[in-house]
Amino acid sequence: MNTGNENFVRHIYQVNKELKSYTIYQLVEVKNNTNLLTDLIRIEPFLNKSRANNFNDYFRIRNNSSWQKSNLITGLKPTTTKGLFFGDCSKVGIIGNTKKSLLLFYYVPNTNQLIIDVFTDYYPYNDYLLQNLLKEFKTT
Repeated sequence: MNTGNENFVRHIYQVNKELKSYTIYQLVEVKNNTNLLTDLIRIEPFLNKSRANNFNDYFRIRNNSSWQKSNLITGLKPTTTKGLFFGDCSKVGIIGNTKKSLLLFYYVPNTNQLIIDVFTDYYPYNDYLLQNLLKEFKTT
Protein backbone atom coordinates (compact mmCIF):
# COMPACT_ATOMS: atom_id res chain seq x y z
CA MET A 1 0.00 0.00 0.00
CA ASN A 2 1.19 3.47 -0.79
CA THR A 3 1.30 5.44 2.44
CA GLY A 4 4.39 7.48 1.72
CA ASN A 5 6.96 6.53 4.35
CA GLU A 6 4.43 4.87 6.65
CA ASN A 7 4.79 1.16 7.29
CA PHE A 8 2.26 -1.25 8.69
CA VAL A 9 2.40 -4.49 10.64
CA ARG A 10 0.11 -7.24 9.37
CA HIS A 11 -1.45 -9.58 11.91
CA ILE A 12 -3.26 -12.70 10.72
CA TYR A 13 -5.79 -14.25 13.09
CA GLN A 14 -7.85 -17.44 12.98
CA VAL A 15 -11.21 -17.98 14.70
CA ASN A 16 -10.61 -19.60 18.09
CA LYS A 17 -14.10 -19.46 19.56
CA GLU A 18 -17.34 -18.23 18.07
CA LEU A 19 -20.42 -17.46 20.13
CA LYS A 20 -23.62 -15.58 19.30
CA SER A 21 -22.42 -12.47 21.12
CA TYR A 22 -18.73 -12.35 20.13
CA THR A 23 -15.88 -14.06 18.28
CA ILE A 24 -12.41 -14.70 19.71
CA TYR A 25 -9.45 -14.89 17.34
CA GLN A 26 -6.03 -16.47 17.91
CA LEU A 27 -2.90 -14.95 16.35
CA VAL A 28 -1.46 -17.15 13.58
CA GLU A 29 1.21 -14.94 12.00
CA VAL A 30 2.78 -11.47 12.15
CA LYS A 31 4.38 -9.97 9.04
CA ASN A 32 6.54 -6.88 8.50
CA ASN A 33 7.66 -6.41 12.11
CA THR A 34 6.96 -7.47 15.66
CA ASN A 35 3.55 -8.14 17.17
CA LEU A 36 1.72 -4.93 18.17
CA LEU A 37 -1.48 -6.64 19.25
CA THR A 38 -2.23 -9.46 21.69
CA ASP A 39 -2.32 -13.16 20.83
CA LEU A 40 -6.06 -13.21 21.54
CA ILE A 41 -8.47 -10.57 20.27
CA ARG A 42 -12.22 -10.30 20.32
CA ILE A 43 -14.77 -8.82 17.93
CA GLU A 44 -17.97 -8.04 19.81
CA PRO A 45 -21.16 -6.13 19.08
CA PHE A 46 -21.35 -2.43 19.82
CA LEU A 47 -23.87 -2.03 22.64
CA ASN A 48 -24.50 1.72 22.17
CA LYS A 49 -22.89 2.60 25.51
CA SER A 50 -21.23 5.67 24.00
CA ARG A 51 -22.02 8.37 21.45
CA ALA A 52 -20.00 6.63 18.76
CA ASN A 53 -21.73 5.78 15.51
CA ASN A 54 -21.26 4.30 12.03
CA PHE A 55 -20.27 0.81 13.16
CA ASN A 56 -21.80 -2.38 14.54
CA ASP A 57 -18.80 -4.19 16.02
CA TYR A 58 -16.00 -3.36 18.43
CA PHE A 59 -12.40 -4.59 18.48
CA ARG A 60 -10.96 -5.57 21.88
CA ILE A 61 -7.47 -6.85 22.74
CA ARG A 62 -6.83 -9.23 25.64
CA ASN A 63 -4.40 -7.19 27.76
CA ASN A 64 -5.86 -7.89 31.19
CA SER A 65 -7.03 -10.77 33.36
CA SER A 66 -10.52 -10.76 31.83
CA TRP A 67 -12.14 -9.57 28.63
CA GLN A 68 -14.27 -7.04 30.52
CA LYS A 69 -11.15 -5.37 31.94
CA SER A 70 -9.26 -5.49 28.64
CA ASN A 71 -9.12 -2.49 26.29
CA LEU A 72 -11.71 -1.69 23.69
CA ILE A 73 -9.65 -0.26 20.85
CA THR A 74 -12.01 0.85 18.10
CA GLY A 75 -15.23 0.31 16.24
CA LEU A 76 -15.06 -1.40 12.86
CA LYS A 77 -16.28 1.18 10.36
CA PRO A 78 -17.47 -0.21 7.02
CA THR A 79 -15.94 0.62 3.64
CA THR A 80 -17.17 0.10 0.09
CA THR A 81 -15.11 -3.11 -0.14
CA LYS A 82 -16.91 -6.18 1.18
CA GLY A 83 -15.25 -7.52 4.34
CA LEU A 84 -12.95 -4.48 4.74
CA PHE A 85 -13.33 -2.20 7.76
CA PHE A 86 -11.20 0.51 9.38
CA GLY A 87 -10.78 2.07 12.78
CA ASP A 88 -8.30 4.02 14.86
CA CYS A 89 -6.49 3.81 18.15
CA SER A 90 -5.99 7.17 19.82
CA LYS A 91 -5.19 5.74 23.28
CA VAL A 92 -1.45 6.31 23.66
CA GLY A 93 0.70 3.25 24.36
CA ILE A 94 -1.97 0.59 23.83
CA ILE A 95 -0.47 -0.67 20.56
CA GLY A 96 2.91 1.00 20.91
CA ASN A 97 1.61 4.27 19.53
CA THR A 98 2.38 7.82 20.61
CA LYS A 99 -0.44 9.36 18.56
CA LYS A 100 -3.50 8.27 16.60
CA SER A 101 -3.00 5.08 14.55
CA LEU A 102 -4.96 3.52 11.70
CA LEU A 103 -6.16 -0.09 11.79
CA LEU A 104 -7.54 -1.97 8.78
CA PHE A 105 -9.61 -5.13 9.30
CA TYR A 106 -10.25 -7.63 6.50
CA TYR A 107 -12.36 -10.76 6.84
CA VAL A 108 -10.87 -13.19 4.31
CA PRO A 109 -13.73 -14.74 2.29
CA ASN A 110 -14.43 -18.47 2.70
CA THR A 111 -12.02 -18.79 5.63
CA ASN A 112 -12.10 -18.13 9.35
CA GLN A 113 -9.29 -15.60 9.06
CA LEU A 114 -9.13 -11.94 9.97
CA ILE A 115 -6.26 -9.74 8.77
CA ILE A 116 -5.46 -6.64 10.81
CA ASP A 117 -2.99 -4.09 9.48
CA VAL A 118 -1.72 -1.64 12.10
CA PHE A 119 -0.24 1.69 10.98
CA THR A 120 1.38 2.86 14.22
CA ASP A 121 1.39 6.66 14.65
CA TYR A 122 -0.17 7.18 11.22
CA TYR A 123 -3.70 8.26 10.42
CA PRO A 124 -4.68 10.01 7.17
CA TYR A 125 -5.43 13.66 7.88
CA ASN A 126 -8.33 13.78 5.40
CA ASP A 127 -10.96 11.46 3.90
CA TYR A 128 -9.40 11.57 0.43
CA LEU A 129 -6.15 10.01 1.68
CA LEU A 130 -8.05 7.42 3.68
CA GLN A 131 -10.20 6.45 0.67
CA ASN A 132 -7.11 6.09 -1.55
CA LEU A 133 -5.46 3.87 1.06
CA LEU A 134 -8.57 1.70 1.30
CA LYS A 135 -8.68 1.34 -2.52
CA GLU A 136 -5.08 0.09 -2.49
CA PHE A 137 -5.64 -2.49 0.26
CA LYS A 138 -4.10 -5.83 -0.70
CA THR A 139 -4.48 -9.14 1.12
CA THR A 140 -1.11 -10.56 0.10
